Amino acid sequence: MGRPLLASPALLLALLASSLVAAPRTGAAQELPTLSGAWTASPLTEQWSVAAWGEACGPRPQPQGAPGGAVQIQQQGSELSISGAGRPWSTAACWEQMPGLARSKHSASGDARSWQTRCTTPPNDPRRAVVTTTTQATDTSIQMVETGQYQFIIQGTTCNASVTRTRTYTLVRRAGDAPPAASA
Repeated sequence: MGRPLLASPALLLALLASSLVAAPRTGAAQELPTLSGAWTASPLTEQWSVAAWGEACGPRPQPQGAPGGAVQIQQQGSELSISGAGRPWSTAACWEQMPGLARSKHSASGDARSWQTRCTTPPNDPRRAVVTTTTQATDTSIQMVETGQYQFIIQGTTCNASVTRTRTYTLVRRAGDAPPAASA
């Protein structure tokens, strides 16, 4: 009869170490890929709801929107800067650019995947506007939803309307990724 094979302590340690390296990590935080790169933006859509709009208010709000198209996104810390498809925009700002409207509150998640910005008119402005822009991202898609409430009084007439704006961004190529191979 032959002698049983015994593994050396060094071999056992090497096998144990390699199994730990190959084991899936369940509790460790995974680094998220950058959102910087080439993206496609859907057209910006607007949906208005008018609660009160008298003649003195002027023309009723109508959907304006913005064209879709190719955009470049740069991830800078926990914020995104987006250029193209209409005009530049940042997750640190509201999409709405009404004169007098200014950012009053902002939050960004630590993983750069969720943002919320609130913009308001100053307290002494007779035009009351509150706009909230919420942006949510996955590794390949970004959804922007902005809601706004506008209220003012002209010649004793109350003008009151709200809007919802939406846009989706879809990843084309992440910064640092190789371009697709040319087909023959």
